[in-house]
Amino acid sequence: MDPFISSLVGALAAGAVAAAKDTATQAVKDAYASIRKCIKDRYTSVPVDALEKEPGSKDQQLVVQERLEKAGADEDPELPQFLKQFVEALKAQAPDAGKTVGVDLDNIIAAIDVQIRRVGVEGPVKIKDVEAGSGSVIIEDVGYQRKN
Repeated sequence: MDPFISSLVGALAAGAVAAAKDTATQAVKDAYASIRKCIKDRYTSVPVDALEKEPGSKDQQLVVQERLEKAGADEDPELPQFLKQFVEALKAQAPDAGKTVGVDLDNIIAAIDVQIRRVGVEGPVKIKDVEAGSGSVIIEDVGYQRKN
């Protein structure tokens, strides 16, 4: 599982929710449209439309992630910049977009290569001051309890 692709899919899901709202700013809509167009033009096998219809669906997110990985999107020289601009627009204009999945991400300096998995099933988790330079930040199983 590639951290960049996971971050990209999470941002796309949050962006689909944010951009669909009447209250979404033009900056969020424009940034989402740019990254969406980039993916649709370069990676035609990626079902972005299906993710937009069900952005909270883990199955849809996994399909998009798998297709992006198979297509080699992690090697795309321009996609990280599109993602960075999009995440900055979300942070500035729609900071609550991530809360739809029960996680409040606050003060993420470089969202590219940040990956958070299986965060608790009860209540929101607030993660502050996360910074990823050239490497990855992976936070896993925070408060996660596996059901038998």
